[in-house]
Amino acid sequence: MSYLGTADPAHFASTQTRVLHVDDQRDLAELTADFLERENDEFTVVTETDAQNGLDRLASESIDCVVSDYDMPKQNGLEFLEQVREEHGDIPFILFTGKGSEEIASEAISAGVTDYLQKESGTDQYTVLANRIENAVEHHRSRRAVEATEEKLLQLAERTDDILFMFDGDWEELLFINSTYQDIWGGSIAELRDDPAAFLGHIHPDDRERAQRSLERLQQGEPDTIEYRIVTDEGDQRWVRGETKPIFDDDGNVSRIAGFVRDITNQKTREQELQARATAMEAATDGIAILNDEHEFGFMNEAHAEIYGFDDPDALLGESWRACYDNADIGRFESTILPQLADTGEWHGEMAVTTANGETIHQDLVLKQLDDGRVVCAVRDITDRKEWEQELERYKILTEEVTDSIGVVSEDGTIQYENPAIERVLGYDRETLEGTTAFEYMHPEDRQEVMERFASLVAEDGQETDRVQYRMQHVDGSWRWMESEASARTDSALDGYVITSRDITERKERERELEQYAAIVDNMADTAFIVGNDGRLEFANETTLTYADVSLAEIEGVPIMELTRQMAATEADADRFASALETVTSGAETPMTETVEVQLELPTGEVTAEYQLSAVQIDGEQKVVVTGRDITARKRREEALRTLHEVTREFMEASDQQSVAEQAVTTAATVLDQPMSGVWMYDESEDALTPVATSDKGQDLIPETPTFERGEGLAWDVFESGDPQVYSNLQSEPGRYNPDTPIKSEMLLPLGEYGLMTVGCTEQHGFTDIDVALARVLANTVETALARADREMQLREQHRQLKRQNERLDEFAGVVSHDLRNPLQVAAGRLELVRKECDSEHLDAIEAALQRSDRIIEDVLWLAREGQDVGSMDAVALQQTVDAAWNLVADEMEEADLYYGTGDESLSQIVADEDRLRQLMENLLRNAIEHGGEDVTVTVGKMADGFYVEDTGPGIPEAERDDVFGAGYSTSEDGTGFGLAIVKRVAEAHGWNIDVTEGSDGGTRFEITGVEFVTG
Repeated sequence: MSYLGTADPAHFASTQTRVLHVDDQRDLAELTADFLERENDEFTVVTETDAQNGLDRLASESIDCVVSDYDMPKQNGLEFLEQVREEHGDIPFILFTGKGSEEIASEAISAGVTDYLQKESGTDQYTVLANRIENAVEHHRSRRAVEATEEKLLQLAERTDDILFMFDGDWEELLFINSTYQDIWGGSIAELRDDPAAFLGHIHPDDRERAQRSLERLQQGEPDTIEYRIVTDEGDQRWVRGETKPIFDDDGNVSRIAGFVRDITNQKTREQELQARATAMEAATDGIAILNDEHEFGFMNEAHAEIYGFDDPDALLGESWRACYDNADIGRFESTILPQLADTGEWHGEMAVTTANGETIHQDLVLKQLDDGRVVCAVRDITDRKEWEQELERYKILTEEVTDSIGVVSEDGTIQYENPAIERVLGYDRETLEGTTAFEYMHPEDRQEVMERFASLVAEDGQETDRVQYRMQHVDGSWRWMESEASARTDSALDGYVITSRDITERKERERELEQYAAIVDNMADTAFIVGNDGRLEFANETTLTYADVSLAEIEGVPIMELTRQMAATEADADRFASALETVTSGAETPMTETVEVQLELPTGEVTAEYQLSAVQIDGEQKVVVTGRDITARKRREEALRTLHEVTREFMEASDQQSVAEQAVTTAATVLDQPMSGVWMYDESEDALTPVATSDKGQDLIPETPTFERGEGLAWDVFESGDPQVYSNLQSEPGRYNPDTPIKSEMLLPLGEYGLMTVGCTEQHGFTDIDVALARVLANTVETALARADREMQLREQHRQLKRQNERLDEFAGVVSHDLRNPLQVAAGRLELVRKECDSEHLDAIEAALQRSDRIIEDVLWLAREGQDVGSMDAVALQQTVDAAWNLVADEMEEADLYYGTGDESLSQIVADEDRLRQLMENLLRNAIEHGGEDVTVTVGKMADGFYVEDTGPGIPEAERDDVFGAGYSTSEDGTGFGLAIVKRVAEAHGWNIDVTEGSDGGTRFEITGVEFVTG
């Protein structure tokens, strides 16, 4: 290998030099090598006679310098130079030629030659050549060593988290800075290179003047360290510390300024956090103190001193903790608390103590021992809380035996207390309820009213009470009706409001039974009325009265069929209702239910109603309950969907996308009753949505249909996002394309990658939910039709291209068959005549060449005429096919052997064209014999989804494996170069995959996969 890719400085310091000399005259090349090695005993010269061998040598060995002749066959010295530069970089290359000219020298210099030397007579030229080689290699090695060293330094600088920099002494030129500057500062290095003082612009305004003074000190020769804040382009603020020193020249002047800057944001944050904590400790209402390892106060805040009766916390610093307690408490600490603290490192408890001034207090004390022996003390005076707890206990005893639920809630409804009766009433234990909000257990329908009544109670200043009924959820999930009375009086001992509650569920259920029928009927959205056994209307709910625009007094007692015939659109509609009524009142033992659709003429317009008639027993009498529902919208939707389904065939029959677009606007008008619509198609060349179809009404309203370029208007946003949008008030949308558009409502429906469909209306809120749903169905149909039209257009184009290709292949096959084969047949005949007239050693070679040409023609004709086709696909015995192919191609190869993989002696049957499979195997086996030699061993074996053919030949280099299936590729002198191309065509025609890898013994292995095996 060439050393050009290495970065090891030790290599550049080597004194040994390997020279590659390429000259097509071997004697002259070897003579030159001898003289060069004689001129310099550190030279080792290897020679090659052509450029390709020279390139192979460069690829496999370490070469320091190339010396090449110019005038060589196949590839001259300049072409050799260009390939060396492309593959091996800037390795020293000396053109040593006997054919010198200014033109050649100029071309060589342009191609990057290191030196140019013309061959002369005599041996002095070798001394000059050796000197040129030595200079070129030495210069190249020096340069690479410097580059390698600079690269390592640069990598080191780039890996540090600090900013490393160097400026000139006047800070007018940036000499170096690593990329960490961009990470920390947020500015670009290019900006800093243009303006070395640009970094000052990122320094916090409050710190910028200090930074400028630091810069001035550095320019005066004083090293400096400074901390300041910077603000990045994103607005982030960071703390940094810079340490900078001047560098002096021999005259004592500042020639360079170098240093580093470190991000200390985290450190500053920790410092500020510690300061905040210290401030918080000083301001805390709880007592906080720190004892040293001798248990003496080292810190105490004012709250701590105040709890124990001291005015000045500083007076206790250096004193023992015992100064805060009397002797009895000190003994308790020393016997119980301090041993546990020493053992576990912490202690927490509540206790009553007597302070040094004789006052008894209740304290909540936390002790925490640190690793360095110090103890942190946190104490809270809970004397008031303890006294309140005692008072509360007395009230608690008084309420334990009450059967009604008694609770206490705070102003926000939080349950502070519940007596035991709550478990009987609602099943919750008190601990579950206390601390939760009472409102969360209330029924959602009652919660708001109770909250409002309670808020009003809280706001009262008097002694009035309030009573409210509501539902609460039982622990088993059921709802219980409660009646609660709350007092506006509050007591400091309770810190809340007393609520007395009673379970009234049974009473409410009785009331609900009386009201439920009326509540249901009066509040249902459907019409409902009752017909008596005499056929007269007895009751109608509010919805029925509203639809008919009458009062109950006007229609009560009127025969139902009289009313029906007044409102029915036709006699047939009235008769259908009469038939259903007769059916349910026929006297059958089993209650009957009938459903009927009736068209009605109402004051609000014509509607379609669906009535359900049910026979029921009310108070011992048979009646008919009739419920009705307006299904006008549903019927319209069903009709539109049916029509859309019918026109789908017209969409699918459209020959192109333009026809689909025109059908879309026609369907929107005729089926969806949306006369203003249009279709825009995406034009990739213009990167815009261009109009292709617009309805007549849309064209009248907007004569100049716009084209939407990228980013323009709501239309482009919807197309790009793929999400349909409905704008009920287009005038309020800031992103609309035309601020003065006459369109007030608009649906924008993306058509996938193809474009957009719009449906407009000149009224705000112009679309119902059904309109939107139907429009989306239409858009999906249009998108599908566009995709089908697109595919058919592509298929038509592919068919045209395939037809042209087949015509060219037929023409090519005819030329090959006639214009090439006929001359070969003439040559073969003439060869036969020559054999009869004379005997020559060249005749066999001629015959072999003619036979090889004939095979090439056969292969080319097959590839042109049959390469993509297979015949009938049948079950074919793979092993028999392999045996037949082997007997054909290895007939005269006695030393060649065929084996089957372990366990594959009887290969399975596969689905294939038998003739094409045999052709595939013949070419694979012939390839193995041609490249593996007469004693080659070939193995055929089965794989999970195919089979393999492996030989023991020389194998195929990995770099060439992608090329072996190309037509004309061959490394054998007798090969046609089409065998493996035929193999690939046959495999692909079957739908198989073929890959080439290295065999188990280093040869070539072809793997054919995707094969279907015959089972059973």
